[in-house]
Amino acid sequence: MKYVFILLLLGSIALVSTNDAQANEQECIPVEISYTVIDDVLIQFCKVSDSNILMGTTTTSSEGTASIQVPRKIIDALLGNCESDTLLMLINNVEPNANVTDTSTHRIIDVNLPKGAVKLEIIGSSQLVYPLPTQYCGSSHGYESKFAPPLKQIQSGVPFSNIACNDTKTRIFKYSAMSVSCVNPDTVSKLIQRGWTKIIPIESEIKSSSSFLVTHNNSKYPTWYSIYGAVINSIQKEKDAGYLNIKLKSSHDGHLFIIVSKEIIGEKKLGWDGDFIVLVDGLEVAFRNDRPSISSNTLVIPITAMSKLVQIIPMYPISG
Repeated sequence: MKYVFILLLLGSIALVSTNDAQANEQECIPVEISYTVIDDVLIQFCKVSDSNILMGTTTTSSEGTASIQVPRKIIDALLGNCESDTLLMLINNVEPNANVTDTSTHRIIDVNLPKGAVKLEIIGSSQLVYPLPTQYCGSSHGYESKFAPPLKQIQSGVPFSNIACNDTKTRIFKYSAMSVSCVNPDTVSKLIQRGWTKIIPIESEIKSSSSFLVTHNNSKYPTWYSIYGAVINSIQKEKDAGYLNIKLKSSHDGHLFIIVSKEIIGEKKLGWDGDFIVLVDGLEVAFRNDRPSISSNTLVIPITAMSKLVQIIPMYPISG
């Protein structure tokens, strides 16, 4: 049995896949994979860009076995609770008999390779929920823990309100600084005494996620949100002023996570660089723009138990 550890040179491997029409249009980026094989067989691996698909190609002189160690941060299959789901593997477009062993950081696949040209496809999956398990599960980021650290989750696009902590930790928020931490339970009381955080009983916490259709230029645009500590009654754009009015009913300190389409705010203003000010009941507050993109801005805004009105105002340049 020979052990091979290979890192491909920079560049792309041409990808041919009859099973995945979308993959035909995508670049396949070389990746580092370790495996064991019989004889001197080399397997070239690449990952299809913006997908959960790993490809491999090789040519064998005889039938033999291979044990492929797939890092979970490259390809994984997860349920919403971060438990492992089934990987799909194809050899020359046919699903073989394969044995998959799970570790906290790898999926180890033992499979027989046929003689001749071999094309491998290893296809991961995750539940179609938001956020995706691959965004917050520890294994998808190379951690042995169930959940990734809060900062990793935020960097992967997990909303502030959906940050998950491991079983031995307690999640706390500091709304004034728009930050979240996972701390030991015996630390929480000390942080409360110092005014760093507040604890909201789970049974009384108000959480809602939904969307409103916001009218702009005679068209309606869905505006998705998630809110803790309040419920939203309406989201409307002020036609002449060009900003959003969000009316809400609060019961606790919390925060609003909202995705604002640039079709609604800032889409055609020359020189606009994406800056906003946010007012809560007429007072400017600090906020985060977590995921600015060419089509939308994702804002995280603190609210209090007394908040009634949030206004999102784009800072357009003064012309003339």
